[in-house]
Amino acid sequence: MNPGCLVETAAVAKAFGDQAAALGIEDIYSGARLTLTLNSPLRDSRTPDIILQPELGVLWTPQDSTAPEAHGGMLDEETHVALLVSGSQLTGRYDPTYVPTTQLGPLLLRALGMEKFDLQALHLKHSPALPGIF
Repeated sequence: MNPGCLVETAAVAKAFGDQAAALGIEDIYSGARLTLTLNSPLRDSRTPDIILQPELGVLWTPQDSTAPEAHGGMLDEETHVALLVSGSQLTGRYDPTYVPTTQLGPLLLRALGMEKFDLQALHLKHSPALPGIF
């Protein structure tokens, strides 16, 4: 990415910020703030330069779209979800431990008697299973 792209990204982020209320934008992630949770777009072409977080209940769709599509967001209401794990070998308990969704894959694989190396991404990321289950 050339240095001019950084200036353009900042200008586009500012333009979105200036229209945030009219567009239903709750938050804008770009630049250094974006790299706090994602790979830098300067080093990873899969990372977008800007992420727009809509206000809760706002859904952006093309004008010619017949059905809205939602792909999730970064609000607490979209990322904090309840998880119920059930099994005859488990005893009831409440555990408020933070669990990223990346830990669900290893849990499911272990429940099926498979190891995490059966999925390359889990092996590469060293994702642990849920704490206290196995």
